[in-house]
Amino acid sequence: MIFLSLNFSLIILVSLFFFFFHGGRLWFIHGWLSLGFLSCFFCSSSKSPFLPNHPRNPITLTQPNSQIQAALPSLRISNGIILLTSSGASITPYQAWGPYGASKAVLNHLAATLAVEEPAVTTVSIRPGVVDTEMQREIREVHHERMSEGDRGKFKGLKEQGALLRPEQPGRVIARLAVGARREFSGRFLSWNDEMLGAFQEDA
Repeated sequence: MIFLSLNFSLIILVSLFFFFFHGGRLWFIHGWLSLGFLSCFFCSSSKSPFLPNHPRNPITLTQPNSQIQAALPSLRISNGIILLTSSGASITPYQAWGPYGASKAVLNHLAATLAVEEPAVTTVSIRPGVVDTEMQREIREVHHERMSEGDRGKFKGLKEQGALLRPEQPGRVIARLAVGARREFSGRFLSWNDEMLGAFQEDA
C-alpha cells in the first residue's frame, strides 16, 4: 500500500509502478513541483509579502504535516518510509522564489524532526535536481520576468544545453528509495545522485 501526494506523476509513478508492493511495507511520498505565485518577500513593488501559507500561494506548510499525520499510524506499524521531495531552492535562494524555497526548507527540517520523533519510520528529504518538467517550462516562459537576469540565464541555458535531467533519472532513484530506504538515511537531505545513494542509481 502507498500514500501519495504528488503533482509531478511523470517523475515518480511510471517508475514506482514496477515497485508497487514490497513486503507489506507502507510508503508515503510527498512532492510538489510548482513554483506557485512568485513574488519578492520585501520588494518595494510588492504590496505584501507572499508567505508560503498565503491563500494565493498553493505551496503551503500545513499540507504535508496534515497528510503525514494521517498516514503515521500505519507507517509506524509497518516501519514505513516517508519521502519528501525537496529542492535545491531549499538551500539556494533565487529572486522571487522565497515562498517556494521556504516551503522546501521546511520539508528538510520536517524530515530531520520526524527522524527524531518517529524512529520507527524512515524519513528522507530528497533533492531531485533540475528536471525537464512543466515547472521548468513555466520558469522560462511564465515566471522569468520576476527573476533576476542571472537566474533567467541559468535556467534557459540548462534547457538549451540539454542539461536538464530526464524525469525517469531521479524518478527511478526515488522509486527505489520508496521500497528500500535504509534507516541511516532517516532525517537527511540528500540529492538524488548523492554518493550515499549509489546503490539506488543503477540505470538512472
